[in-house]
Amino acid sequence: MACAVLVCARDREPTDTPSAAFAPAANSTKSPGLIPLNSALTAVPAHGTVNHDYVVASDRFGGTYPWPSASALTAAGGFDQHFAHMSAYWNCQLAGIAQILRLPDQSLVDAYGPVSSTPRSSGQATS
Repeated sequence: MACAVLVCARDREPTDTPSAAFAPAANSTKSPGLIPLNSALTAVPAHGTVNHDYVVASDRFGGTYPWPSASALTAAGGFDQHFAHMSAYWNCQLAGIAQILRLPDQSLVDAYGPVSSTPRSSGQATS
């Protein structure tokens, strides 16, 4: 049975400008094996965000079988689907270890909190 590790990545392009900005997608010539999972715009709307999602096969566990095709990688699902699965798995694992509610430095509590798709700022928790 062929098995490979797939790595999904999201290039989040926000803009705070009053006009649209240019956010080019990754160039597959310069990043071989990087397969787009969506067809996001390259123009970021004013005060908006565009997400460019990608997947790449990264490990065959020592196997010599061929790497998965681009169509097999995209058929495996999108970024949001895999992030939700990973988030649920690790939140369940962490819940069984400990519940840290108070520490002298609140940012340590925030860092231990549930997995979030929103980047965290120092001292601010997200859900």
